[in-house]
Amino acid sequence: MSDNNKIWISLYIFYQDLNFLLKEGLIPFVNHICETESIEKYFFIRYNQEGSHIRLRMYVSENDKAQIEEKTNRFFSKFLKENASTRQFDHADFRPNNTFSYHEYIPEIYRYGGEKAILEAEHHFFESSKAVLSLIDNQDSWDIGIAQAKAIQLYTIFFNAVELTDDAIKKMMHIMNNNHWKRRAMEIAKTNDIDTIFSNLYARQKEIIERSVGLVKTILAEDEIEPEWVKLFHESLVKTDGELDRIFSNGEIVFDSESNIFENNQSDAKARIYVSYLHMLNNRLGLNNHDESYMAFALNELINSNLIRITS
Repeated sequence: MSDNNKIWISLYIFYQDLNFLLKEGLIPFVNHICETESIEKYFFIRYNQEGSHIRLRMYVSENDKAQIEEKTNRFFSKFLKENASTRQFDHADFRPNNTFSYHEYIPEIYRYGGEKAILEAEHHFFESSKAVLSLIDNQDSWDIGIAQAKAIQLYTIFFNAVELTDDAIKKMMHIMNNNHWKRRAMEIAKTNDIDTIFSNLYARQKEIIERSVGLVKTILAEDEIEPEWVKLFHESLVKTDGELDRIFSNGEIVFDSESNIFENNQSDAKARIYVSYLHMLNNRLGLNNHDESYMAFALNELINSNLIRITS
């Protein structure tokens, strides 16, 4: 969504190695462009449809659009020429690799609670993107194991920032543990008993996971300054949660369909939106759908054990 005289630039960058593109391409680009141009916010999403690519959205003044696009074209033309990637396989429906193009941004307004709530979602996407890019920038390498470890830390921040009833959180966990992510994990594992596989994996990782959660909770409880991204992401989520409370109180959270799980109350409305927030956070980290299924299992274990949230 856009305000008067503000528009979204939507860029698709087709590239095989998205982790390399983010670390060596997108991070230096957004750092430079945000310093030199009036970009209010941006966010990115990973996609595989039509070939591996990053979708970058930048919120700018309409008067600055041409200049920003010119700088964008110059940067990514040079980057893709100097760092050309090779696809592992090709398909007739794929767009050309090592290319970029501009496309219309069509926000999923009612998935995120309506016209007022989508504005808050887009701000959250900006803060989420900054947090993930900060994590990637501070790692020598990035893989699924690292992404899963960072996801646990981000979930801990998330559930210590937002105000939800225990019932609403249980509904979130039900949705996240019984969707197409889980079916995809079953397909890959070639078994319907995926919970046993997840349980065994979690048992092996339990000590490391709980230590990671405890570290983040200590940082939050003691109001530590470092690492800065923890504090900034937490503060942004507290603000977002409060804004969604205000929007709901004004009767302005609107979905395009009824839910079989969530009721029409403030906490449930936020929880319904937050399922999508967490899905997009997982996406930015580089987790596939079957990875998300295990992460939902791990998160559910932490919540059921009363380990994820700080208690007085």
